[in-house]
Amino acid sequence: MHFDEETEASPLLHNVQQGLIDNEDNIISPLIENVQPTLLDEESPYEIIAGNVSNQDDPTLPCFTFRSCTLGILFTCIVAFINQFFSFRTMPIFLGMIVVQLLSYPMGKVMASLLPSRTFMLFSGRWRFTLNPGPFSIKEHCIISTMANTATELATQYPISGSFSTYGSRFVDEAFGFALGYNYYFAAVTAIASELVAAGIIVQLWLPHFPTIIWSLLGMIIIFVLNAFTVKSYGEAEYWFAMIKVLTVIIFIIVGLLVDIGVLGDVKIGFHNWKIDGAPFYRGIGGIVTSSIASAFAFGGTETVGITAGESENPRRDVPRAMNGTIWRIILFFVGSILIMGLVIPYNDPSLDHNDVKNVAVSPFTLVFVRSGLKPAVHIMNAIILTTILSAGNSALYVCTRILYSLAKEGKAPKQFTYVTRHGIPIWCLILTAFLSTILFGLSFIGNQIIYRWLVNITGVMGFIAWLGILLSHWRFRRAFIVQGYSLNDLVYKTSFFPVRSIVTSLLICIFILGQGYSAFTTHPFNFSTFLAAYITIPVFLIIFLVYKFVKKTRFVPLREIDLGLGKTLQTISLVGYMKLCRKSVPHLVISPKSTLRNWMNELRRWVPSLNSVCLIGSQDERSRIIQEEIEPGGWDVVVTSYEIVLRESTILKKYNWCYVIIDEAHRIKNEQSKLSKMVRLLKSRNRLLITGTPLQNNLHELWALLNFLLPDVFDSADDFNAWFDTQKCLADDKDLVTRLHGILKPFLLRRLKSDVEKKLPPKIETKLYVGLAPLQRQWYTKILMKDIDILNSASGKLDKIRLLNILMQLRKCANHPYIFDGAEPGPPYTTDKHLVDNCGKMIILDKLLIKLKEQGSRILIFSQMTRMLDILEDYCIWRNFEYCRLDGQTSHEDRQASIDAYNSPNSTKFVFMLSTRAGGLGINLATADVVVLYDSDWNPQVDLQATDRAHRIGQTKTVNIIN
Repeated sequence: MHFDEETEASPLLHNVQQGLIDNEDNIISPLIENVQPTLLDEESPYEIIAGNVSNQDDPTLPCFTFRSCTLGILFTCIVAFINQFFSFRTMPIFLGMIVVQLLSYPMGKVMASLLPSRTFMLFSGRWRFTLNPGPFSIKEHCIISTMANTATELATQYPISGSFSTYGSRFVDEAFGFALGYNYYFAAVTAIASELVAAGIIVQLWLPHFPTIIWSLLGMIIIFVLNAFTVKSYGEAEYWFAMIKVLTVIIFIIVGLLVDIGVLGDVKIGFHNWKIDGAPFYRGIGGIVTSSIASAFAFGGTETVGITAGESENPRRDVPRAMNGTIWRIILFFVGSILIMGLVIPYNDPSLDHNDVKNVAVSPFTLVFVRSGLKPAVHIMNAIILTTILSAGNSALYVCTRILYSLAKEGKAPKQFTYVTRHGIPIWCLILTAFLSTILFGLSFIGNQIIYRWLVNITGVMGFIAWLGILLSHWRFRRAFIVQGYSLNDLVYKTSFFPVRSIVTSLLICIFILGQGYSAFTTHPFNFSTFLAAYITIPVFLIIFLVYKFVKKTRFVPLREIDLGLGKTLQTISLVGYMKLCRKSVPHLVISPKSTLRNWMNELRRWVPSLNSVCLIGSQDERSRIIQEEIEPGGWDVVVTSYEIVLRESTILKKYNWCYVIIDEAHRIKNEQSKLSKMVRLLKSRNRLLITGTPLQNNLHELWALLNFLLPDVFDSADDFNAWFDTQKCLADDKDLVTRLHGILKPFLLRRLKSDVEKKLPPKIETKLYVGLAPLQRQWYTKILMKDIDILNSASGKLDKIRLLNILMQLRKCANHPYIFDGAEPGPPYTTDKHLVDNCGKMIILDKLLIKLKEQGSRILIFSQMTRMLDILEDYCIWRNFEYCRLDGQTSHEDRQASIDAYNSPNSTKFVFMLSTRAGGLGINLATADVVVLYDSDWNPQVDLQATDRAHRIGQTKTVNIIN
């Protein structure tokens, strides 16, 4: 799914919906025993007739006519028509998550009873929120913000498309992730079924004698179609659904204020309803606990924005922005709506005690509109609720399919569910979810909805368990991050006030879970059915967890073994550690670029401290000391060294029979005739492992050279390999040949893409700048051409290739900077000033570019093929007072690492890092930079790609700009 600058994140609106039914009529167990419906007194103008509100004395409540029915249906159809025929950009539509519960301000029974789905909590009345916590409502907002921030930190650090159960498996226990995933999935499936039930009920307001099942199934078809084509169709529908809800809330707040101050209606109300008996803490502590359960239920699923992180173009930018916006919008609209309801409608209003699931006329929203004199309010609200149902069902179905897809990708569901269409839709997940939702919907018609109510009961606490699972996963992630030696400054997004905030939130959620069955203990005799319905989910979750743990023999992941997203280095170290633990097979030899030796040693000590590792590096005297004092006495497990040292210390290295010879950045031996390639083939080893990001740089022969090193008996002849694969056809992207090649390589190649480890790296954008020559450059350019003009104008037509290549190299130097040639720089005396820039076209552009980038706060890598050019750039940085680091082939190992650490350190003031492409283009992590300047490109484009990957790699949080 594509997002541009106007978008914030994947458009996930509504929540994975749960409910808890403890008896035939009430959702959310009342915590006060023997709560009886309030009877209407004779003076009340409202009377319940056949499940609907009729009006005997109050003309403001209209009768249901064919005209009003047509009005409501037409309103819904217009919205669908607009969405169908006009294409608008998908926008973040989290505003649609606005829900209402009885927790803010003294409004008592304002939200007396809401329709069976949480979708209607804002617009209608079904559940008996007979209690009110008053100012204690702030705790719900604290919980929601904590959950949002926690989920955002995980989703930005490790973007996924699916379920937060992935984090449970990764940071806690695979069995915990399995149970959490199916807990989440089953709750979402039931939520869809409840939306289908509600759809039929809503339409029945207009067509009371028409079978509700028809409208429910029609709703299922609509949301299935919206999810079956593209993610864009889902997002576009959600945008318009959200627009309707947002406009409704805005209009409601404005109208409610006018009613309260007496502009609309007959009476100026003001704050009178806040002073009646029972306010502000109606029904005391019981009211606080019950409304907390209800409010947590209402907000359940706010965290599911993280499920779409893997489908966002740039989740590290989009998810925090969208989640923060979501929380503020929920709070603002929620508090605004509740405030208006509390001002206009008293908690003891008799209308709130007489609701039916088929009746929207007593919704607090509707009552406020009716009291303003808006007669068609009932039917307009009914139409809005219908679009809300479609929105909630649409997003719940989206969430379900991604959860199941994620479970299948982890091997916790059948492999068939990993299939996606060309539009990226997990179609089999979609079909199964729609089928299960329809089955659960059908159960609502059996046995007076008893089976359906029990299913909803089972899912009631699942939302709370999911929240606890996310909090536990985040807790483990944070502890592992510190234990493994990382700095919190490396996090893309940090949850504030950790760990106090998470501890308090966890305790409150546990209170919610335990409070579910409060009414079972306060009724006489003890209500076992209510008790079982409230707590059955807990043992079910534990059974799923324990059975999977017993069958799969999973274990609690130790903090040091938690995978924090590292790549090939960790995989290799895990292999070496396993070999020692299980097979007692040592020693091992790791050969890597000089720049990565320290990283290898650090990771070996961090992940497998029991391995005795030796780093063979340094001067001749230092290496002799290491060999005599550490290697020859024995007792070590791994030797880590560089390519150059392998050649210099070949005598000592050939003495050992290595268990594994591991070569990092293995394309270094792509030429089987090179000294290094010949040398490593002489090393005695039982196993060989090559690690490379570019096994194929120029042609298939390089790939054969690597395979020949691994399996010389199998890939013994380059001619045979070329006969198997026509090189020209393969490079022309012949699909059959490429498929054959993949088939042969599959047993020998563990292929790991960046996208497998980091789902969505920020993009890299390449810009090519064409620059003219400065006058001094043009002068020297002409001299070079005139000096060898005889070659270019050869009468025989034969060219001396060696001399021609030399001319090209001289011209390349001149294009870089004329001062590379002796005598070009004015002097003596030699000065470092503006002439460094003025006499070179590239430097003129680079100077302007760097000044602008420094103002923007960017950090720069500059690669050049020529160390003499790096000297000139170094003088330039001194003149401009740019703090810099430098790395080339002459830089010592200690200075290399010191420069890398200085550049990558938090709050580093180093602005420019200058590197020679050959020495600095491999194995170095400089992800703190966000601009890469290729001052002069290599002949081989793969070398430039390796150089740009120093910044565009796992851990990068910004868009990387490549300037060539």
